[in-house]
This record gives sequence, structure tokens and C-alpha cells, in this order.
Amino acid sequence: MSRRTTGLTAALTLLVLASAPRSQAAPAPATAAPPPAAAPPAAAPPRVYVGVYLNDITKFDQKDGVFDADLIVWAKWLGAFDKGRLQIANAAKVDQKLLDEQTDGPWHSARWSVRGTLRGEFPVHRFPFDRQTVAVMLELPERAGELTPDLVSSGMRERFSVTGWLYDPVFRPRQIREVYRSDLGQIPTEGEPTTVRRASFEVTMRRPALAAGFKFFLPLAIICLVALLPLFIHPSSAPARASTGVTALLACFAFQFSVANTIPAVAYLTLSDLIFMVAYGFTMLGLTVTVTSHFLHQGKREEAALRLDRAARVALPVLALGAVLIIATRGGPATARVAAAAAAPAAAITSVRDEVRVGTTILLGAGAMQAIYGTEEPGPGVAPPHLEEVPDVSSDSLRFLAGGRLEVRWRLKPGLRWSDGQPLTTRDLAFAAQAAPNRHVVDVRAVNDREIVLTWDDRLAAALRPPAVLPRHVLEPVFATGGLAALEQHAREHALPSLGPYRVAGFVAGDHLRLERNPHYAGPPAASARAVVRQYPDGAAVAAALERGEIDVALPNSLSLDQAVALKGRRPDAVQIRSAGIVTFLLPDLGHPLLGRRDVRRALMLALDRDAIRAALHGAAGQVADVPNPAARPAGVTAYAHDPARARALLASAGAAGATIPLFHRKLGVEQRTADMIAAQLTAVGLRPELKPVEDLGALVRQRTHGGLVLGIAKFDDEQPALAAWNLPQAGGRADAAARHDAYDDTVARLADREAHALFPERRTQLRRALDVAFSERLPLLPLVYPSERLVADPALAGWDPGATGMFGQSLARWRFVAATAKPATAPAAAAPVAKP
Repeated sequence: MSRRTTGLTAALTLLVLASAPRSQAAPAPATAAPPPAAAPPAAAPPRVYVGVYLNDITKFDQKDGVFDADLIVWAKWLGAFDKGRLQIANAAKVDQKLLDEQTDGPWHSARWSVRGTLRGEFPVHRFPFDRQTVAVMLELPERAGELTPDLVSSGMRERFSVTGWLYDPVFRPRQIREVYRSDLGQIPTEGEPTTVRRASFEVTMRRPALAAGFKFFLPLAIICLVALLPLFIHPSSAPARASTGVTALLACFAFQFSVANTIPAVAYLTLSDLIFMVAYGFTMLGLTVTVTSHFLHQGKREEAALRLDRAARVALPVLALGAVLIIATRGGPATARVAAAAAAPAAAITSVRDEVRVGTTILLGAGAMQAIYGTEEPGPGVAPPHLEEVPDVSSDSLRFLAGGRLEVRWRLKPGLRWSDGQPLTTRDLAFAAQAAPNRHVVDVRAVNDREIVLTWDDRLAAALRPPAVLPRHVLEPVFATGGLAALEQHAREHALPSLGPYRVAGFVAGDHLRLERNPHYAGPPAASARAVVRQYPDGAAVAAALERGEIDVALPNSLSLDQAVALKGRRPDAVQIRSAGIVTFLLPDLGHPLLGRRDVRRALMLALDRDAIRAALHGAAGQVADVPNPAARPAGVTAYAHDPARARALLASAGAAGATIPLFHRKLGVEQRTADMIAAQLTAVGLRPELKPVEDLGALVRQRTHGGLVLGIAKFDDEQPALAAWNLPQAGGRADAAARHDAYDDTVARLADREAHALFPERRTQLRRALDVAFSERLPLLPLVYPSERLVADPALAGWDPGATGMFGQSLARWRFVAATAKPATAPAAAAPVAKP
């Protein structure tokens, strides 16, 4: 289970993480602060999304392999692209007219009207029950851009002018890469092969089965019945019997000739040809019986002749019908098919040791710890091990329905099991959708045990995220007794069956967590057979355990900054201090009469000396924050420099001078010191902050009616919902986009709605950056700093650092020892004495 695919469980984990004491040992994400987002290199070709709307098809000619089409073609791209390089690959003779071009910053689009004749391949192996594919194939040189079918808006009219064919008004996309062993006369690539990419929008057309069968089989059946009639005539009437049989044979020849004129001349046998061969055999056998019966009658063996006729009356129709059924139900045409190459299994990662030992100063509940260490985060757009694929705008797993609805088909891999051995089926996905329903999902339909279809009421980007999956066999009774709240409580207190590389083998609160390989994991086996997470009383004890060789790695921030600096002096190879991929912020109650005003929140930002907080508590590795996502600082972001005089003036004009503002925080290490510094800085501009240490900040965050400021820390990246940082009330465990407050008004809501509907990742990122700019102006949260992150690990351990894109612990399956530890443990980790907190 990944953070995206476990839905409820992942949400509960993040909630627990938000309430954990990060300054001492909370499992903060171990992510480096990446540099500001930069444009892709100029040499990198852009991804070009191409779409088609098919207005009409006429003059569908199988014999010549052409058809006439009236369509609209468009392209969308981010950055620079020469739209003239885009071509219709199967055009025979078309009239192409540019309709318009549009831009929104670096996002561009162009539309063309296309009318004319297109080519196609129309095999007739199964005639008269053949299915034909009519395609619009767009082509682009690979150097010019990465061509991707855009199914978001592509479509067609419900009816075409072509008659005699049925079709479903849904495109089936296909992507093709073709290499020409020629430079095609191009100077920049002179002497090199030319690679092109094609995006094919295909419509499958079929003949009406009843009409086609009636027109073909009824005349042929009549001919065969005529050929059967001589068997009912007495053997003495040989001339009449023979002439009837010959007439039927000639009629069969004539009928085949007329049918052949309706289809192309091909070098293979069609279904109709095979059936005609059966008819020829039927009439020839009938004639053979007629001749044989005549000779028996002439030889005075009339009874034998009559018996032969009677037997043939039954045998010939049975043989003919049997042959027709075999032919009609045999496999598809013997045309060349491209078999999908089976994905090569990922190579197993090896480790010179079988156990990883992790140190921490806080051990969360079994369920939370399992969600951190027992799951796998595959990365954006990558399918979790239990799913066959993650659909995108070019996938035929998406079906864009009339009226704006979107069907998404998800397929489980075969033979999957939970870590407790129970089968994983689509009923587990359907249960998760029932337990935490999404108001945009209007239907959940399990096609079978491996395939499920979710129907969304709109074309939303959220539809492309893997659906949540929960162990129904464990949680269904819990849900029946207490609903969603009971599920949340159960997930906090119990380790659930896992789909990840590890499962919980033992847990003792305040002491240790033991993990072992999940024997039913769908991915490659974890590098280490076991993992132990052990709790220590403080950061000094964690550092000492590393130096003694009792642990191999510590949770980020288990050591204070001073402790990390001291350890780095002794073990420079084992300590990293860098900027974290998280943000420290103040969460204002936007229902408060003062905090709900934007001018007051701006005054607070001017009052806070965030650089002093960074320097005092996080050192050079910390950074001042202007937006929630440390990886994003687009042009236009509003920065707030420390200006106490202006802050006092703004507070006075707002009538907030001398106001009492509660400040809720955890009374732990850096957070306590951060709260103290914030209180001093607010006091300096005339406010009266009240420090209120609490144990559970999560409850205040959920309530959002605390009447003050909450000092929090969280991870906000582009994998999180865009509205996560906008201080909105929750509805069904999700930010309520229908809510409004001073920061999130109709203008921002429209921008957020555009982001929610952006199925193209480049467009979605662009709109996210626009939301970041709006965030810095409106301040639904008050960003403070991206804190420093202290990472401690034995250099012999590799693969443990997920960098800026992952969460610490969720890559545990890939952690491996590449050499023996520098200082072997003096005793087994499981038996090492541990001081209790």
C-alpha cells in the first residue's frame, strides 16, 4: 500500500505525524530542499497533447482502403514548439485550416479544421462479421516533441453519414514509435535515422450481425436446401436429382462471385470463403450420394439405395452445420499482431545483512508505524505493485462519457493476497470507497474480482490517482459498528494486513517494532529480511547507539541541531544536515474577527523575524518560507520582510493593537523555542500572545475554531491535494472546496477548480504555481521556515535516503548494506538494553 493508494490509512498516518513531536523524534519526511523549480532544458522536447473531434465519416471504401472525414484537430503544449511539425500521417488528400491559437503564460494551444480523404487498412478475414478500425493518425518527429493522445476532450458525433455500420462513439488510443532508416533529407540530422511518434485515434466499426448474417446465410442456406432436395427423390429419377444438384452448385458459384465483388481482392481466405467451401462440399457430397444411389438402384439394391439417401439426409446437414460452427467460432484473423512484451520483473536487491536497525525517540502506534515502514511509495504516475497500470490522458482505461462524466477502469494483478494470506479483490477497493466516499464518485462497479470501474461526475485529475484499498475482511465488522470514526481509531491502534513489502511481526509500545518480509508481496522481495525500530529516551541516546553500532539509521530529527553538529564532528561520514522538505507554519482561526482579516495576517507576517528564527533554531540549512511547498517559488510570490514598524501601523489601523492572541504549540524542544520566539516578536509590535502548550494539535487543526494561532509542521508538495494548505474545513476527510473565507474566495475557488480539472501534468503544475502566488497574497496559513533536517545513518547502509520526492521509511524495501558496518554491535539489537523514557 502506498501513501496514495491506502486512502484512509494514509490519511490517518499523516494526521498522527502532524501531531508528533518533530523536534525530538517525529518521523518527518527525509527530503532535501530542492532548488527553485526551473524550466526544462531548451534541448528537451516538450510533451505535446493532441486531440481529435470527429464530426463525420463518409464514403467508407473498403476496396480502396480510404474514407472521407470531417474533423477538428488540436494540440496543447508547455513552452516552445513548432506546431508546423505536426502532421496527419494517414492523410491521402486533405484540406487543413488553422482555426485559432491561444496562450495562457507558457501554456499554448492550436486548433485546425481538417476535411478530406484518409487512408486505412481494412482486413476482411472475418467477413461478413468483420470489424474495421477507422483511425486518425497524427505524427511528430521525436526530436520535435513527445506526442501524447489527449482523450480529455477528444470525441465524436453520435451518428456518422456512413451507412450499414455500427460503432461506439469512443476513441481507442494507440501510440506508435517508428524508425525510418533515412534522414529524409533533413540537414540537422543528416546521415541519421529519423524517429517519429504517432498518436492514433481509432474507432471500431462493425456490421450489424443480424443484417449481415441474414443477407449472407439465408441465400446460402436456401442453396444448400435445394442441394438437399434430391435426397428426397426416388433413386430411379436420376436425371432430375442430378440436374437439381448441379443447379445448386452453379448457384453457389454465382453467389460467391457476387459477394466477392463487395470486398477487396485479398490473398487470404475470408470467413465467407471458408463457408462457401463448406457449401461446395455439401453440394458435391449430395451429388455423390445421388450417383451412388442411382448405381445401387440399377444393381437391384433398391433398399440399400434408400438407406443411403435416408442417412445422407441427416449426415450432410449435421456435418455442414458442425463445420460452419467451427469456422465461425475459431480465433480472429491471422493478421500480424503485436504482442505486448511482458514487463521484465524488477531485479531483486541484495544486502550483505538481513536486518536493518532503526533508532527513534518516539514510537507511534502499530498502525502508524506500519504505514510508515510497511508500505511502498512508487512515485507519481507509477502503478503500485498490486495494480496493472495507472491511467493517464492517453490510456484506454479512461472513458469520457457524454454529459461530462468519466469512467476509470482499474485492474488488479492476478493472484494477489494480503500479508495475512487473504485474497485481495475488488471488494476491498469497493469497501474503501464506501468507508470514505468521495462526493464526486457517483458509481463504483466491480466487474469481477480483478476489475473495478469508478464513475466520476466530472473530469477531475483526482480520478487518475490510484483508489484506496482497505482489508475488508478485517475492517468491515469495525465499520459496521462505528462507521468512519471506528475505522480511524482501529487504524491508530492496530496493525492492518499489508500489501507492502513488510508486515508487522511484533510491537511493544514505547520499546520496539519488528517487521518481517511480506511473503505475499506483489513486488520484488525486500532487500533485508527483517527490520527493527527501537525507541530511545532522547537524541543523545540515539547518537550513542549509532556510535556503538546498535542501530544503522535514525529517524530524521531524532537529534537536535546541537547534537547533530557534535556527532558530525566525531562521525562526519554518518551525519547530514540539510533543509527539510516540510514547512513550519502558523494556522490562524479564520473565523476569528481579527485573524480572519487579510490585513491583520499580513501585519503578523511583517512582525515575525523569520530569518532570526531560522538562524537561531535551524542554522544555515534552514530557509525562510513564503509558500508551503519548498520545491516551488514561482515568479510573483509575495515576500514579507521583517518590518515591525509597518506591522504596528497595520495592526493599529485594523483595531488589533493590544489584542490577545492564543498561540497553541507542543512543549517540546525546537517547537517550544519557536513558540517563545514568535511570542516575543508579536509582543514587540503591541500584541499579547498567550502561549498554550497542548498534547494533541490534531484536534485543534480539525476543529479550526480554536480562536488563535496553531504552530504546526507539515509536508505540502504536488502530490498532496492543492487545497490542503488553504485552511479549509473538512468534509468526508477532504478539504471542502465549497467553503469560503477571507483567503479562499470565489476567485481562488475558480483557479482551484481549474487545477482540479487539469488532467495534463504540465498544466496542473502551472496552475499549482498560480495557486502558490495567490497563497502568498492571501495567507490562509502563515509560512515560517523550512526547517533543517538532521539525518544520521551508517555509511554502509544505502538506499535509505528518498531525497526530495519521498518519505523516510517508505523505501525500506530498497535499503541495503553494501559493506559491513563500521562498528559491529556488541550485542544483538533485539537484546540491547534500552532506557525507558
